[in-house]
Amino acid sequence: EADETISGITIIGYEVTDQVIAKRKIEESEERFRSLANNMPLNVFIIEPTVEAKISYWNKYWLDYTGQTLEEAIGVTWESIIHPDDLQLIMDVYVPAFENHQPYYLSGIRIRRYDGHYRWFAVQANPRYLPNGEFIGYIGVGFDINDHKLFEKELIEAKESAENAAKSKQQFLSNMSHEIRTPLNSILGFANILLKTELGVDQKEFVQAIKTSGKTLNILINDILDLAKVDAGKMTFEKRPFEIRKSIRSILHSFNLKIKEKNLEFVKEYDSKLPSMLLGDSLRLNQIILNLISNAVKFTPSGKIILSINVLTEDEENVTIEFTVTDSGIGIAANKINSIFHVFEQAETGTANTYGGTGLGLAIVKQLIESQGGSISLKSKIGEGSIFSFILPFGKTTMKPEDEIETETEILKLDSEIKNLRVLVAEDVALNQLLIKLILNDFGFDHEIVANGKIAIEKLQTNTYDIILMDLQMPEMNGFEATEYIRKKMKSKIPIIALTADVTTADGSKCIEFGMDDYIAKPIDENMLYSKIVQLVKKSQ
Repeated sequence: EADETISGITIIGYEVTDQVIAKRKIEESEERFRSLANNMPLNVFIIEPTVEAKISYWNKYWLDYTGQTLEEAIGVTWESIIHPDDLQLIMDVYVPAFENHQPYYLSGIRIRRYDGHYRWFAVQANPRYLPNGEFIGYIGVGFDINDHKLFEKELIEAKESAENAAKSKQQFLSNMSHEIRTPLNSILGFANILLKTELGVDQKEFVQAIKTSGKTLNILINDILDLAKVDAGKMTFEKRPFEIRKSIRSILHSFNLKIKEKNLEFVKEYDSKLPSMLLGDSLRLNQIILNLISNAVKFTPSGKIILSINVLTEDEENVTIEFTVTDSGIGIAANKINSIFHVFEQAETGTANTYGGTGLGLAIVKQLIESQGGSISLKSKIGEGSIFSFILPFGKTTMKPEDEIETETEILKLDSEIKNLRVLVAEDVALNQLLIKLILNDFGFDHEIVANGKIAIEKLQTNTYDIILMDLQMPEMNGFEATEYIRKKMKSKIPIIALTADVTTADGSKCIEFGMDDYIAKPIDENMLYSKIVQLVKKSQ
């Protein structure tokens, strides 16, 4: 039997320096991670490799945000912390990413705070792997983007508000245009009819005054609508040949009476290098010069007005011209010069009362010039007068003045090829009915006039016509509804011209969209109406 007395101890020693160092490094690394994570101003989390996305780690930011202890926070899932409306979004993103061990990003989810309120967070997470390549879940961060989301919401609301305001503005302009143009159509139309009759000198002068006043009102309406078009980026400019001196003469003719009344001296100065013909939008140029000379005449009680036109640069295809209107009028204060081109601005509050006007003219002028690539400037002194200068580019043309295309405002010439024309007119306003009747009689056209679109359709089903003049706003069935029925139900291709008191861009494009061939604005230009009727009837034959 062996002696069980302990005679000694055998000690076996293993060197564990590397393991201890490795363990300490791991502990130090984990401590650094915790210290870094706990001091970051965002959520840091670790997700276990489960499809339920159980959380195995949260940093201090999260605990402070939720009001939870670490023990309470460990093991929670998305479902317990995310707004119910955002859960499906998370699953749609997380599950495919988890199945393929891919990173995922959530641009905006709402996470509940300790007080029950939700704030918006963006979440970015990347997969974690062991050294052997084993997938062990995700590590991710959540950024508080609540202020950004609120700002984004405000921007969206502001955009919607601006769009609604634009729609309201468009509707207002449409209504205003229609309501003013409808009676204005009668005023100018009957003034034209009267001027064709035998009148005494005084009577003719009175009717001409009515016509002039009506045209002035029409210019105001056009100014407002032009301003809306420029704001909406819908202003278009033609490039047609025109005779510059002839264009200027036609503008100045309308000021002759006023200039004589005020005993003003009017001087025209043309550069010798000025081409006789230019390529551009003569109507817009006329509108600009008309406004500037109108202001000069209005604000010059006595003295002189000078219109000078000078060539600045020129090559084979283009020419840049400076137009200057100088007056010896009341002048503008230095502190008002920068604001004089603003909408509804006038130099002084009493200006409108003393001289009239809305303050729209110069705003329109500036935008018309700048929209064509030009510029305008103003120099002025109180009591000494003003100098308005604007620069515009034009194209050059080889066309001679005698070759200039006749405009639609020339004396009406009846087309010998158009005879026995039958016109159906849909118009509900009695005065406008009478006016269109007189105009069509002058054209030598047979016509039938009805009060709305419904009756127009009934007439079209039993009678034959060459063309329809269709008012847009009528009771029972308006012009759009009637045209749509004629085109889609009746399958008729009869030419239709819209008679519209609303000449906004939207209304013009809507006419074409509903199947009308063309449209003409009220007040009706007789020559333009005749030209459009003849053109469409010839095309349809």
